[in-house]
Amino acid sequence: MLGVADCRARYKPTTITNQIKIVKIDSHDNTAICLSEEGKVFTWGKHSHGVQQDLSYDFVDSSVPLEVCMLSSTRVVDIGVADGHFYAVTHDRVNLLTWGE
Repeated sequence: MLGVADCRARYKPTTITNQIKIVKIDSHDNTAICLSEEGKVFTWGKHSHGVQQDLSYDFVDSSVPLEVCMLSSTRVVDIGVADGHFYAVTHDRVNLLTWGE
């Protein structure tokens, strides 16, 4: 899943967002995660979204980037993904957050 609103293959570079300034991106298999300049985290792909605002787990296949709601009040400075697990480092570099399967 490329992050555009469908699952078609693209053979030239295609913009998936032009409203958010992205400073880092990571991916593994069919899942991607990106970090915005403001410290917001977005995921997309297979089983990508993670924890919702009500702390329920909602692993869905998403063809577009979705903000990870559990991190909406936390400024994140680094991100990663591996084998269905997501990682985020908070701005104070004290907390390493992880979620996934």
